[in-house]
Amino acid sequence: MTNFFKTTVQPKNLLLKVFFVLFFYKFYKFIIAQSLGHHNYYLLEYFHSIYRLIAILLAFYWISHLYPSPKKQFIISNRPLVLLNLGIFFPLFFIIRYLNYDFSFHFNQFFQELGFCVLVGLFEEFFFRGLMLTLFFNYFTKSKAIIFSSLIFMIWHLDVTQNHLELFTIFLASIYFSLNFTSGISLLVLAFFHFLWDLIISGFGWEVFKHPTTNFYDEYLRIALLITFSWFIYVYNKRKKN
Repeated sequence: MTNFFKTTVQPKNLLLKVFFVLFFYKFYKFIIAQSLGHHNYYLLEYFHSIYRLIAILLAFYWISHLYPSPKKQFIISNRPLVLLNLGIFFPLFFIIRYLNYDFSFHFNQFFQELGFCVLVGLFEEFFFRGLMLTLFFNYFTKSKAIIFSSLIFMIWHLDVTQNHLELFTIFLASIYFSLNFTSGISLLVLAFFHFLWDLIISGFGWEVFKHPTTNFYDEYLRIALLITFSWFIYVYNKRKKN
């Protein structure tokens, strides 16, 4: 593993803390949901956002002490891959996402969705890529670390969806974000990519209606997009090393 991911602290202790924060978040989320009722979506998200914000600040502190040069994790980015993501991947992802949908173009809690997506992007990237994935590099090879952290990321979203196809997409999305991270995309830029992903998925706060004839092709196209671009990044990195 390169010096970019060389840690300066004992990985075992910090990894236990990371798992505790993630576990407590799900436990806390379940308790709040039970007390308020699942129908109070935006009120629930308000409480969840407070927890995420506190966790983000804690993760920022841990990351700043985890690496010998923490600025690299927050600032340095692979510009060709940034352009690839913003210029090709996300426009294609947007087209695929809404290929079979209609918009009503009425704002539906747009700014709440915007804020939630920002916090979720920072929270999940800081913990799953900035901390967990990096700490896994101390125990596993690069490939195994990415796969294991992505499996945990998929399990993390079990309360969001139980659809096997969507869970597989989440697993592939984690691999895609992980490959971007190990290719030199900084955490803040990666969190912005995650924010774009969630914002596109959520419908930008607009009312979105699905065509009655829509099938699962859009999900399969999304999977194909993630596999294609993940493979491209993998090949790009191999050629760059050679």
